Amino acid sequence: MALKFKVIRWCNFLSTGAQFTEVQLNESPTTLIIGENGSGKSTILDALCYALFNKAFRNVNKPQLCNSINGKNMVVEVEFSVGSKEYKIVRGVKPNIFEIHLNGELVNQDAASRDYQKYLEDHVLKLNYKSFTQIVILGSASFTPFMQLPTAHRREVIEDLLDIKIFSVMNEALREKVSGLKIKLSYIEAKIELGKSKVKLQQGYIETLEQDKEARAKETETLIETAGEEIIKLTSNVTSSTSIVNNLKETIIDSKDKEAKEKSLLSLIDKLEDRKKKIIFDIKFYHDNDTCPTCSQVLDGTFKMDTISCHTTKLQEVKIALNDLNNQLIEVRNRLVEVKIIKETIADANEVIIDNNSKIIAEQNYIKKLEKEIQSTSINTANIDEEKTKIRVLAKEVVALSEERSVLIEERHYLDIPACY
Repeated sequence: MALKFKVIRWCNFLSTGAQFTEVQLNESPTTLIIGENGSGKSTILDALCYALFNKAFRNVNKPQLCNSINGKNMVVEVEFSVGSKEYKIVRGVKPNIFEIHLNGELVNQDAASRDYQKYLEDHVLKLNYKSFTQIVILGSASFTPFMQLPTAHRREVIEDLLDIKIFSVMNEALREKVSGLKIKLSYIEAKIELGKSKVKLQQGYIETLEQDKEARAKETETLIETAGEEIIKLTSNVTSSTSIVNNLKETIIDSKDKEAKEKSLLSLIDKLEDRKKKIIFDIKFYHDNDTCPTCSQVLDGTFKMDTISCHTTKLQEVKIALNDLNNQLIEVRNRLVEVKIIKETIADANEVIIDNNSKIIAEQNYIKKLEKEIQSTSINTANIDEEKTKIRVLAKEVVALSEERSVLIEERHYLDIPACY
């Protein structure tokens, strides 16, 4: 169903005053708005985008949308129809307002503001901000040609145009399924490797049973000794790596403080930038005006010069403060880069620790197995036949797991084709 705009009105929006400005959009099939630069043509687009999406069409910060002189009661209203349904959107700041009216009735506002906006975009407009500014309104100031948009944004626009968002949903579902298959494959491959290791160990065990008991006992002792030496070596590596990790952690105990300071500095810089813009605006105002636009009182020349001088001094102070804060921010960010490098080094050291601990456990298990062999009092044919039966069982398990892996690989291959969309 077509979306037809009827009227848009606003007050205290950008440079407009407290009296509502209203533009009829449905008096004729086509509406042409012309005017000199600065007359407010783009303000209409900004007001329309703000009412629908809580952001201007042009690159204007939200705090700057409210008239800087009145400083409050900024409201934008837009009325439109979708099929037989009549909608009215009211949005403003100081105080904050966001209302959706359907056929004269206020739509339930129990949900959070973000969910309320999502309802407007998904169920009423059926367009998000990117698609709206690429399909419905185009402006030379901020328009990006379709082919220059990022791939994801182009996809959103096409899906909104053709109403085929279901394919992205299906694609995401396929990706999740592929991810699940990969996890399952990794698990099965690990079991296969474990099974092969068990088979290999079992084969070795059978070979030892077929050897002379005394020779095997001596060989087993040698293997235990070698494994013990390897454990000592690995334990030394773990101790060394742990010491490195602890020392490195001591060097970055200030990381959270630096992150907090970075946020604080960014906040202060934003506030000072806003203050700087306000001072520049005030200086320009006193330069350009001889009378007060509000009360029409004549501004005394000495008062103007004193005020401009005072504001100029404040501007210099703000610039100095900004320069100091930016220098502090550079220092903090340089430190955060150092912290990131150290954390990466810690992560690498932790991987070494985990790998060595795994090897230590494997060697310890191997030693336990060898010790059990030494404790065996007799080795006979029955024992060998029994162990050969075990190895056949293990081999069958490995074969069954390999067949299951082949099925999963084939399934993943077929899922990878549509998932590449």
